[in-house]
Amino acid sequence: MKNTILKTVLLLFSGIWLVSCEDVIDVNLDQGKSELAVDAVVMFDDGPQTIRLTQTGPYFDKNKANGASGASVRITSNLGQSVVLVENPAKPGNYQLDSLKGIPGEIFTLQIDFKGETFEATSTRVRGTAIDTLHPEFRKAEFRNKEGFFANLVVKDSVGTGDFYWIRTKLNGMANRLTNRLNQTISADGAFDLGTSDGLDFIYPIRNSINLNDPYLTDDILEVEVLSIDYENFRFLREMDRQLNNVGLFANPIANVKGNIKNINPNSTTKAQGCFGVARVSRQTIVFP
Repeated sequence: MKNTILKTVLLLFSGIWLVSCEDVIDVNLDQGKSELAVDAVVMFDDGPQTIRLTQTGPYFDKNKANGASGASVRITSNLGQSVVLVENPAKPGNYQLDSLKGIPGEIFTLQIDFKGETFEATSTRVRGTAIDTLHPEFRKAEFRNKEGFFANLVVKDSVGTGDFYWIRTKLNGMANRLTNRLNQTISADGAFDLGTSDGLDFIYPIRNSINLNDPYLTDDILEVEVLSIDYENFRFLREMDRQLNNVGLFANPIANVKGNIKNINPNSTTKAQGCFGVARVSRQTIVFP
């Protein structure tokens, strides 16, 4: 009898607890001040390009960020180059330039004047590397991979430590979203970390990151870009990747990734987010049989 009463009480308590978990609690959060966000990776000798400026919104706002219209944007270098970017009137926040040239070691500065504030960031032209080969490769089913055609990428790291790379892909003209990644793989000296490789072919996990577990389909068009970037951009992308994969029970609190965009006025409280970088790009495209 006592056991029956105890079970009944526990069931009632469990039901009340489950119902209470369904209650919706509205929390008023501090929305914070809207800040300038900069998406600016410029590739050398690669034709017309766009720098995207937006204004940040609340973390839980699902609306698309508004373009930061009306800014003055310029790129200069320590060797005397000066390029003025022009805003696209049909796409507010998109600032365009025709092309950019540079030599290894040249330092480029992005300057943005927006709403009475001036922001700057610098990036250095690195020596870079190029894709050796990119070709379809038939693989039998193994581990989690299905049988079919995958992409085989061969890239060699430049001799001498301290080279950083960003591998990006497009599938049939669209960004190829890789599992748990920002359409990206970043590498230090062709490996994951500095000091583990130098002057060799990129290690297999880096090269194979352009593939998923499922093979590519007949007539799929895969474009692979290998961007040679400086350390500051490597650090920013690595932290961005960590934030995007910061999940689970022991995840760290969400935070903005520290970029290299600085307000030149040390007394101003107005900040900007994002990162500016210049890069040498090597690009190849294949069609799968």
